[in-house]
Order: sequence, then C-alpha cells, then structure tokens
Amino acid sequence: MKKIKDFVKIIKLNREKDLDAVKNGVGYHVGSAVLCHNGDGMRFITYLEFPAGKVKGNHYHKEKYENMVVIKGEVEAKYYFTDNLDSSYKVTLREGDAVSIRPGVAHAYLSKDGCSVIEFSPQKYDQSDVYKIDKKGDF
Repeated sequence: MKKIKDFVKIIKLNREKDLDAVKNGVGYHVGSAVLCHNGDGMRFITYLEFPAGKVKGNHYHKEKYENMVVIKGEVEAKYYFTDNLDSSYKVTLREGDAVSIRPGVAHAYLSKDGCSVIEFSPQKYDQSDVYKIDKKGDF
C-alpha cells in the first residue's frame, strides 16, 4: 500500500550560509534571502501569497512535480491521495521549510495569518494539468 509520506518530502533549509548544502541542493536560508535549489533546471517559478484564513490549492497534478519554499510566515499543509480522501498527511510549514510533491498527490494549504512562498517546478505550468478536488480542504 502506498504511503503519502513517500510522495511528499519536507526539508528545513539551513539557517546559516552553507556552501556544501548548496552543492547538495538543499540550499541555505538567511533572513529573507532563500537559495533552495541548485540542481536540475526549472521551467516554472512563481511567488505566491496565501491570504489569512483562506484555503488555497486543493488540487493535484498528473505530470507536474511541485516544489515550494515558505519565505515568510507559516501555513498548514494537507497532502492526500485522490483515491483516499480520508487518509491525509497534515503538517505545519514554517519559514525556511521546503517541500517537494510528486505527481498524483493532492495538496491544500491554510494560513492563519497569511504567508508567502516560492513555488518552482521542472515542468512548464500547464493549466490542463491542474485537477481540482471537489471536497474542500478541511483543516
């Protein structure tokens, strides 16, 4: 049986400048400066703000690998498989946390006070690869 935690990887970026960490692709995080990727090429990058009290996301992708780094604030994250909506992995992501999500994993986010993130992917953004979930992300 597949486990959701095998499809979602969360790392905490270093709080200090660490060039070895950069070489290994985990980067470093200092104040508002974030270096979070030093590997394969990315074809999509965007800055997102999650407003306070509003569920964002609540979709999945069949093709896209999605990466996200929280650069300010914190957000409750919920990850689940679409064929088992009741089984989920919930975690609080804070400033400096980076998450990688494999295709097929639904994801929803709720920030109590609002937060800012950078999202990036090795695939181009393709609206036809965004599959909304009818069930609202309940936190």
